[in-house]
Amino acid sequence: MPTLEVPALEELEVDEVNVTSAVLKAAAHHYGSQCDKPNKEFMLCRWEEKDPRKCLKEGKEVNKCALDFFRQLKLHCAEPFTQYWTCIDYNNLLELRKCRKQQQVFDDCVLDKLGWVRPDLGQLSKVTKVKTDRPLPENPYHSRQRPQPNPPTEGELQTSKYGSQQSIHRSAPHQENINKKQVGQKKKQQGLKVLRFPFKLDGITSAFQKLQSWA
Repeated sequence: MPTLEVPALEELEVDEVNVTSAVLKAAAHHYGSQCDKPNKEFMLCRWEEKDPRKCLKEGKEVNKCALDFFRQLKLHCAEPFTQYWTCIDYNNLLELRKCRKQQQVFDDCVLDKLGWVRPDLGQLSKVTKVKTDRPLPENPYHSRQRPQPNPPTEGELQTSKYGSQQSIHRSAPHQENINKKQVGQKKKQQGLKVLRFPFKLDGITSAFQKLQSWA
């Protein structure tokens, strides 16, 4: 039976980034700018390899960059950053538009002490090329192999003895109606009464009364 190779627990142990969603959203723009290269390197590896076991090294680089990023914020701009993410966390929808004053103070702090410029709107979502030293996989697009050709047919192909069943068709609806009319006319010519029952019967008693009146 095929076996699955699982990495050891020592290879998976990393220091977690213990922050809330409000903290992540407050630092998202600067984090995306400062950790752009390791994040895209990791996503490129995941897309090409389609195997998370082969991207453990790139994943650790992402985790390391995030830890260093928040440590620098805590060291240089802890107070304005805390006021900013607290304002975002105060409203339940985590809206940035209600905390523009705190955002301006935070952006000025990281610009003066760390030299970080807040990226423009849509800058981080642009399509970019990633320069990497990782070797290209054998099949990066994971395309399927061409199917094998059909095996040669043994013997000669002959037509069906009784023809194809596709030539059997049902009669058209208007033809069925014409046949019913012809049957009714023949019964009238023979002196037979053709009974036509109403669509809605008001109980069994009314139905018998109508049948007796027709008889």
